[in-house]
Order: sequence, then structure tokens, then C-alpha cells
Amino acid sequence: MMNKKNITIIACLIFMFVIGIAVAQIFDLNLSFFEANNEEIEYVYAVDGAILTNIRNSRSFVKTEVILTVMCKDEVDNMKHNSFKIRDLIIDVLRSMEEYEYYEDSLQETLNERIIARLTDDLGYEHIKRVYFKDLITQ
Repeated sequence: MMNKKNITIIACLIFMFVIGIAVAQIFDLNLSFFEANNEEIEYVYAVDGAILTNIRNSRSFVKTEVILTVMCKDEVDNMKHNSFKIRDLIIDVLRSMEEYEYYEDSLQETLNERIIARLTDDLGYEHIKRVYFKDLITQ
């Protein structure tokens, strides 16, 4: 027959086993919670002021304000130091388009692709996710 000491030891072991399983369950739930919420953070870089430039081979002009979403904080910090270069490249992209392109339904997507490509190719920014336009007016 088992004495009280052995019964107490067995009860403690069972209790510790149950607590261990509960802790493991909670720990696994927390891990899956962090994995589900492990989304990349988007940072925002707004190009200073409105951009106003003429359209190639036209008397018309385009006016816009540009906001970039970037997936790397260091890249945003670097953009602040190169704001004049970024602004110049965006103006170059805007001026490189023909007037008829400004009337196409895909204008914003076209500008998005071209601006990201130029900023990546010319300045090495590899983490730009999207280009947004606060205003985009042609006249």
C-alpha cells in the first residue's frame, strides 16, 4: 500500500504535468498570435509641396502631390536627405508622358509603376510599396 508521501509526490507530478500542458498550450497560442500579426509596417514619405510641371509636347500641365509608402524606416530616413532628388525624378516621370496618357484610365497605375521604377533604378530605393496622389490635376 502507498503511503501519504508517495501519494503526495504522485499528485504533485500529475499537477505539474497538467500545468506544463496548460502553459505549453498558452505559449503556442501566443506564438500563433504573433505570427498572425507579424505584418510589415508601412512608413509614409510625403514629397514636400505640390509638384507643377508641363506635359511633354503640350501646352498643358500637371499638378500633383505625391506620397510614398515604404516598407523600411531607414529608407524613409534616407529619402528625407534626398528629397530634392526624389522630387526631380518625379518631375521627370511626369514630364516624360504624352498628353493622351494623362487621359487613360490606368494613369495612376502607370505613374505608380514608372515612379517606383525610377526611384529604384536611379536612387536604389528597393522598399517602395506604393505611390499615392493627394491631387492629380491636368489642365
